[in-house]
Amino acid sequence: MVLVGIGVWWNRAFIMEEVLVRLLARTPLLAPKLSGLQFGFSQANLAEMTWGLETGAGLLSATLADVTLSYDLSVPKVSAIAIGQAQLNFVYHTPDKAAVNSATPFGTLAYPLEQVSIKQLDLTAISPWGLSHIVGQADISRASTGLLQASFATADQALSLVFSAGLRSAQVLGKQQTGATVFTLDISHLDQADKQAHLQGDMGALGQWLTASPLVPEQARAKMATLAKAWLTPELALAKVTATVQATDKAASPHGVIWLTRDGGYLAKTEWAMAASGAVNATAYLDMTAATLLGFIGPWQPEVTRGWQLHGGQVQGAVQLRWQAQRPLAGTAHFSVFDLAVTADQTELNQVTIMLDVADLSRQAVAVSVTVPALAFGKKMALRDLNLKADYQDGKLTVGQGIGTLFGGQLAVLPATFDLKQRPILLTLQVRGVDVAQLLATLNADSLSGSGTVDGELPLSISATAIEVLDGTLTGTRPGVLHYQGPVADKENVAFRALRNLQYHNLQAKVNYRPNGDYHVGLRLEGSNPEVLSGHPLAFNLNLSGQLPELLQRGIMAGDFERAILKEAKSQAAPIKQPVTPTHGDHPPKPPPAERRP
Repeated sequence: MVLVGIGVWWNRAFIMEEVLVRLLARTPLLAPKLSGLQFGFSQANLAEMTWGLETGAGLLSATLADVTLSYDLSVPKVSAIAIGQAQLNFVYHTPDKAAVNSATPFGTLAYPLEQVSIKQLDLTAISPWGLSHIVGQADISRASTGLLQASFATADQALSLVFSAGLRSAQVLGKQQTGATVFTLDISHLDQADKQAHLQGDMGALGQWLTASPLVPEQARAKMATLAKAWLTPELALAKVTATVQATDKAASPHGVIWLTRDGGYLAKTEWAMAASGAVNATAYLDMTAATLLGFIGPWQPEVTRGWQLHGGQVQGAVQLRWQAQRPLAGTAHFSVFDLAVTADQTELNQVTIMLDVADLSRQAVAVSVTVPALAFGKKMALRDLNLKADYQDGKLTVGQGIGTLFGGQLAVLPATFDLKQRPILLTLQVRGVDVAQLLATLNADSLSGSGTVDGELPLSISATAIEVLDGTLTGTRPGVLHYQGPVADKENVAFRALRNLQYHNLQAKVNYRPNGDYHVGLRLEGSNPEVLSGHPLAFNLNLSGQLPELLQRGIMAGDFERAILKEAKSQAAPIKQPVTPTHGDHPPKPPPAERRP
């Protein structure tokens, strides 16, 4: 008997290895293998162990090396496991529906070990969302109260998990390697069918963590890259995200709420729910300053708005969305912007109101309404009471109304449909009742003043970088007076003397403006000066050319109009032999042809 006992003790490692293999064969582990087992009174060392496990969502295979088990045979129990190297591979497959439907709540679970540590962890997971590869270390410990703590650390990040006794709830902390917390995830009701999760973190830090985390599959990280650029803009990086998710019916119908705040103030909120069919319905609300919203959209900000400076302005909106695989995104949206002020170069807009309505997102149809009480170009030119109503769909903009007040008269865009994908865009600006006195004051013609009103049409050609006026026409609608108040010359000709107090009854002009700033105005004036030629009728045919740098791009109307007018007046004034009946604009004479530069 003694010899048998000695033999058993001498071969205890081999015997225990065979016993363990047979015991493991009765567990869910697949093809378990052990090698290099050394067995003692308080611990056992294992050179290598391999096994597989079908989890229901994928196959997990493991190779463990340099394993040490610490135990107490008097109890008996295993108190700790130390693993030198662990190589884990997980290959995802679609969960078995029967297994999912028959699943029951976890119930109260117990973790038997006090300490598990992995010095070198190498985990590879393959899923439809891409490859995840984690290299680091892991530690799992259980306190006497039943509290379970686990930590996983890589070179740059760490993930800390704390489970309550019985694994009923958990808290997950995402951290930088420095120890700074990036996000907090609280999960409750793990022992029940209905579960709840609560996430909180800073948008900027969370975006950086997710796009750099090896826990996130490669394809998912790639898809997040564009969003992360927006998250990391200065405005959004300072915002805090809070999300709550509830899963009912064995996780078949999750729903939740997402809040976006900054400095304790509300910015946006989204309520969402997933139906059993997989369709996701979401309703989003936002309430933030225009500058904050412009900062949020970051890379998607239109090029034309990048140089804008926004002052004030509040944006409110509501969006309803429905998404389902293999179907177009559907929904509606409404946005309102109030009391917005915009500065763009020499242009200023104040008290702007904008309304955007999207009746059907799948059709990309947008109705736009804009009201601008004051729009200033430079220091002297101001467009007031601008009202614009338009509809956009499939790259085409249909203008139903576009009117404003300028120089005491009205400017209007004639109703038309424009293909925004085509350049140039051709539209006609209608002019009604423009006051000549205000117009001359804006043109920096300090020595010229006058009165009267004009109507007309200005055909515009708008390209991506320039605006051109093509054969615009202006016609006087009532008699007026033109005064030249410059220095008196010793020998003034008839033209100069007539311009000192020209009482005109007919004004016709053809206007052309080139993208390079060249302008050409063919102007005809008919009238008289009571102090010149006894008030005999006179006619002026003036061809005015010059340079207005960035006239329409910058909104600055400046140029030496006086010199051009007076130069032409020296030779262009002539008496009219036959009286001319004043025109009232019904059948105006054709204006002189304006020179068109190539």
